[in-house]
Amino acid sequence: MNWGSELWDRYDSVLTHVNKGTEELSTFYSKFIKERGEVEKEYAKNLRKIIAKYCAKDKKELSEDTSQIKGFRLVLQELGYQAGQHEILAEMLCKSIPQDVQNKVKDIAKVTKNNLKDAKKISEDLEKSYRYLDKSKSKYQRSFIDWEQADSNHKKSESDGTVSRNEISKLKSQSDSRQRQCDEQKQVYASQLLKTNRHQAEYYSKQLPAVLNNLQDIEVDRVNYLKMVMNNAIETEREVTPIISKCQEESKTVVSRIDPSADTNSLTNRLKTGNLPPVDFPFEEMTPGCMDNVPRYGTLSRKKSKLNINQKESPVGNTPNEAMNLFPRKRDIKKRIEVTEFDIEKGNKEIKALQLMVTSYKQNPKFGDATKFQEELDIAIHKVQVLESDLHSLNRELEDVDIQLENRKKPSGKPSPQCTPLTIRKIDSPGGSRSSSIQSVGYFSNSDKDSSTVSSNSEQGEVEVDDGRLSQDFIGESLDRVVALYSYNGEVESSIAMQTGEEFLVTESDCDGWIRVRRLSDFAEGYVPTSYLQWL
Repeated sequence: MNWGSELWDRYDSVLTHVNKGTEELSTFYSKFIKERGEVEKEYAKNLRKIIAKYCAKDKKELSEDTSQIKGFRLVLQELGYQAGQHEILAEMLCKSIPQDVQNKVKDIAKVTKNNLKDAKKISEDLEKSYRYLDKSKSKYQRSFIDWEQADSNHKKSESDGTVSRNEISKLKSQSDSRQRQCDEQKQVYASQLLKTNRHQAEYYSKQLPAVLNNLQDIEVDRVNYLKMVMNNAIETEREVTPIISKCQEESKTVVSRIDPSADTNSLTNRLKTGNLPPVDFPFEEMTPGCMDNVPRYGTLSRKKSKLNINQKESPVGNTPNEAMNLFPRKRDIKKRIEVTEFDIEKGNKEIKALQLMVTSYKQNPKFGDATKFQEELDIAIHKVQVLESDLHSLNRELEDVDIQLENRKKPSGKPSPQCTPLTIRKIDSPGGSRSSSIQSVGYFSNSDKDSSTVSSNSEQGEVEVDDGRLSQDFIGESLDRVVALYSYNGEVESSIAMQTGEEFLVTESDCDGWIRVRRLSDFAEGYVPTSYLQWL
């Protein structure tokens, strides 16, 4: 069925229907697709918002790299990928498709307007043909009436005997003339009638059906375009669906990888200090006279906490905080060793490249001056030497930590003796020689003090020792010897100056790149850069 043959007399209604469909495409359907895209856009926006809300921003939280935190971070990442797919869909539905629809509506409106012009033109041509037919018919009717009147007058004059021959002849000539005019108008009318009938037949059989069929084609094209638009929207959604499904599957896989055991072990490694529970208190047997100088309330007051007891039994040479954090300190040292080794390897590669450049420039002076590369080579060598010194210090520090950890693992049958800081000050010997003054060089056990060589002051923690005893028994055996690789002016507070080649004893371990040493020549103490030293 086509509109040209079935709806030939309903052109206005058909045109109204086509215009209404075009308007619906421009407003109703286009608005639906755009609002559908706004829903996707808002959904993607909310996903981005919730991702930003729950994304880790604290550096401490980022450093705690457990499988739970990793898994949740990857889930948020996959959720971000899903939001990206929804944004692609929203972009297509909100902008691309509505823009195409508006362009199509303009094309349909233009074609419909041309169809209306064609319909008006063929209708005007038919009306014009109708007017020509009416005009020729009216002339034919008037000429026929005139001829009929002239013929009637002629016949009356012949029957009437009073009319002369000349008068009858004139009336006959007039009748014949009117008859000829009537015949001519009849032929014009008949010719115009044939033309009008042919025009009318062509109008209703060809022209008007063509215009109506053109409107039908416009309507079919509009509906097909609407189908294509809807299919494009659905197809776009189908294209992003597999990616979204893949993100969901990946999220499921990530969640399945969360390992509670690994997380609990990670917490153990992060918080473990290596400390051991306190040993049992020994039984203190009372003897006559042992309590004369002791307060009646005992040696342990109720105000002393277990933490204070544990701190009292800390290993020699460590402060309580250091003793409580040996494992974290060990991990930190290992990380610093890895970074230093990487920097050394990188520096060695740089040295090899610079050595090659210097050799090439020296062998081929036309390349340029090798002094610049030689300076860079010296700087690189110095940098590597400093790094190697740092690495040596870190390895020694790591060995000390390992030794302390191993010592903690050894069972002890009695509590550790009370340790007090040792302060050695200069005194005049009977022979007039000078003794040495050293402050805070370590800890001595009260049980190890020799009354013949060390005079103890229990309140101030000071002892007086002879130079010979100090240098041989204490200094030589317990402290490391180092030599200065570079000079240092001692401009920082609590530091001492040193010259290249001077030898020192290490009195305290490295702390943030500084180490406390004692000069062998004059026993002066202070801090110097660890990287400026080399262990002997």
